Amino acid sequence: MRSMDSKPEPAAPEHGAEEGIRGLLTTKQVLELVEQRSGRRIAPATFRSYVSRGQAPAAAVRIGREPLWQRSAINAWLRERQGTSGRPRSESRRTTVKRRTD
Repeated sequence: MRSMDSKPEPAAPEHGAEEGIRGLLTTKQVLELVEQRSGRRIAPATFRSYVSRGQAPAAAVRIGREPLWQRSAINAWLRERQGTSGRPRSESRRTTVKRRTD
């Protein structure tokens, strides 16, 4: 039994804290990793859609409403993920196409 004047135990770090739970990533951390590895940003809603359609790994665990992914699963997904070769980068969309004048 704890005495009334003893200090409470320190709280565990929040699941969104930088140190996080070893090996688990928040949605924000997953999106940062995707951008770092691919050079492209994915919107949070797009990533959630990928997960719901089975195009991205399911969350390993949830803490409250926060889904957490295994870093190893995200890294494997990024290695196996199909590219976006059919879609031009946003910079190239702005360039004009010169037509032949025969």
